[in-house]
Amino acid sequence: MKSLFVFLSVGLMIVGSLFAPHPRQAEAKKSYWQEFEKRYTAPQSANPARETLREAIGTERCDVCHAGSKKKFNAYGTAIRKAPKPRRSSKSTQMHAAFGHSAQTKSQPGDPDALTFGQLLLQGKLPVEK
Repeated sequence: MKSLFVFLSVGLMIVGSLFAPHPRQAEAKKSYWQEFEKRYTAPQSANPARETLREAIGTERCDVCHAGSKKKFNAYGTAIRKAPKPRRSSKSTQMHAAFGHSAQTKSQPGDPDALTFGQLLLQGKLPVEK
């Protein structure tokens, strides 16, 4: 009887561990990150400073748009989120429009001489300071 109890207890622990939540590595939404890479860091992108930008990003991909947590966005992430969404369009078209809008948005809203997010990225600089 005791061995049956031990056997069932161990079995339940194994099964329970399969369904227990596991910590996940933080990363940007795959589709948005793929669009960002295609535009700025992929080898076939038109960005001449793609290697410099890739090094600046490092392993902290989520920090490009987020500020500390998934629910908080930095200025660049906010510009992407606030971009006008074309009506009756695909997700891909909406993302393309959002990145186009953010590329034209000033990095420092109150400064008329500030570079746009697109200009910063094409220079190999992060859109916001870490």
